[in-house]
Amino acid sequence: MKARIAAAIARQDEAPGPLDALMTVEAALVTVAGAIREAAGEGGLPLEDAALAVVAAMQCEDEAHYHLLEALGAIPVADRFAIPAGVLESSDAAIDGLLALKEVALGGQMALARLIAAADPPDAAFAESLFALGAAEGGHRVLLRAIRGADLPNDRAFLAWRFADPRDALSALAETGLLDDADRAVRFPGPLPVSCRGVSGLVPETTEDAELWS
Repeated sequence: MKARIAAAIARQDEAPGPLDALMTVEAALVTVAGAIREAAGEGGLPLEDAALAVVAAMQCEDEAHYHLLEALGAIPVADRFAIPAGVLESSDAAIDGLLALKEVALGGQMALARLIAAADPPDAAFAESLFALGAAEGGHRVLLRAIRGADLPNDRAFLAWRFADPRDALSALAETGLLDDADRAVRFPGPLPVSCRGVSGLVPETTEDAELWS
């Protein structure tokens, strides 16, 4: 799959490229989730066990997304993130912070899907993998909204349009303060070992894989 990705998608002759931008967003998600897990473990965040299990699984899955983009040649813009103080002040703020980042990630992935479709030639395996990735991201969004007590946590038939270019996700990430140069910055993937207990499917399964296995 990597060899077939058009250069226009991988870099667009500029750095950072679309994949770099989305890899950075995934790195931020993993790191923020790790900081939340640490704060909850130290008693600073009263997250219920079920919510903490969701955050831990999400961190594992987002790290898998990060490594997929890494395998495709992406380079993150940052590997240390300044966790905004407010994110760790309450369980609601922590979940809201993750949910905001998840919306940025989904918007960037939607913009990348359009780039894949417009590439010459289009990359079917990459498009299939991105759809599978986005499906997991959408599931995270629903779970996070449910934790926050939304009456309809699954509240959209279609994802809202967010960005014309996947790299616009970097600007949205910067607006959160996570890319600030601060002494309190936390290094990816966060302060605790990533827990993948109960999680499987950490690599995308494409039609080509299914045909090979059969």
